[in-house]
Amino acid sequence: MSSLKARKRLLIAESELNRLRLVREWEKGRDGALALGHGTQLMARTASAVISLVSTLIRPPRQTSKRPTHSFSWLETVATGTRLAVDVWRQFHPADRTKDS
Repeated sequence: MSSLKARKRLLIAESELNRLRLVREWEKGRDGALALGHGTQLMARTASAVISLVSTLIRPPRQTSKRPTHSFSWLETVATGTRLAVDVWRQFHPADRTKDS
């Protein structure tokens, strides 16, 4: 085998190795970008839920003219708690979210 043919084969093999490395690096970059996107979405959902929760907690109680504000019935308490739980659930489980398998 001539040295020219050997050099050509060596360059082809090196080129193939470089191509495989590039593919691996591209996949790592893509995976990193996807992970960053998912982390950003999670942070946005969490911040939205926290803001919703805080705004619900600091909202002044509704005042009625017929009874004092400190005497809530247990049914009103359950209804308020249920609304809060549903709001938090919707923040973390949006309806348009798809399952990634």
